[in-house]
Amino acid sequence: MTLAGFLLGLLTALAASAVAHLITGGGPGRLLLYLALGQAAFWLGHLAGALGWLAFGKVGVVWLGTGLLSQGITLTIAALLSGPPRSAPETDKPTR
Repeated sequence: MTLAGFLLGLLTALAASAVAHLITGGGPGRLLLYLALGQAAFWLGHLAGALGWLAFGKVGVVWLGTGLLSQGITLTIAALLSGPPRSAPETDKPTR
């Protein structure tokens, strides 16, 4: 793996995780969760592509197709399991 390939994979996975966070919402904790899970899932998907288990979408030395597919599946599961983002607590003030 070249440095350019590593940086391509790193930045692609970070960008996809950030977009997932923008879509689903949440605070900084959820952003860190998405960034960490996104990196792990992307590189495991890249490894699956490199080993030939499920190989598509190769760009240079990085298997972007399998990496992004595994990242998308993982982040979807993470979003479903983490529930809706917390909102500000509502007060019981009467409205006029």
